[in-house]
Amino acid sequence: MELNKFGISPEAGDGVYAPQPARTFKVDSAVTTAFGPTTALKLAGVVSNGLPVVTPITATSDVPYCIAATSLRGNSFNGGDKIKAWVSDEVVWLKASAAITQGSKVSAAVDGTIAATGEGGVVLGYAESSASAADDLVAVRITAPYAVL
Repeated sequence: MELNKFGISPEAGDGVYAPQPARTFKVDSAVTTAFGPTTALKLAGVVSNGLPVVTPITATSDVPYCIAATSLRGNSFNGGDKIKAWVSDEVVWLKASAAITQGSKVSAAVDGTIAATGEGGVVLGYAESSASAADDLVAVRITAPYAVL
């Protein structure tokens, strides 16, 4: 992240329109592989005496709860870290893994990208912009973990 820029360019993991600030979560201490912003996270299902505990999804069939946000302190997160993440109804910039049409339902991949949701796939949210190719940024309105029919 470069400070004191004259212009602001969107980055994957940044909020596009965020009516609420990103929420704080704790990464499950069992996580041993570092991950970065845009990683889809699910609730870890462990007891917490404070912050909700999350862990990265491990398959596209996992239901995401939130998306890891960018951080000015560093963009590598690991077990036990406290992180900021975007939740349902936030609009976030995410990288596409292929072309996506505006209005499409999208799903999260374990590598932090998104793709158009296939039949019966787990929906992360809706594309509010389009992508013409892989690595294009797409504004995504998060709807997970709520079922979208």
